[in-house]
Amino acid sequence: DTVTILNAAREKKDLTYGNSKIMIFRDMSTTLYKKKQSFASLRGRLWDHNISYSMQYPATLRVVLPE
Repeated sequence: DTVTILNAAREKKDLTYGNSKIMIFRDMSTTLYKKKQSFASLRGRLWDHNISYSMQYPATLRVVLPE
């Protein structure tokens, strides 16, 4: 059951196998993936200009403008 696995991973915080960190994420639909990818060129331009940004779930680009 995916919900049980996600909840257990969230409670455990750090999952490792040997020396490798394991990260568990929710399934992402093709539609959501395409929405996130639509920000790719803009994220590159923000990065080039040292403007802070973050991707928030599900597909929202948050930009922090300098003062």
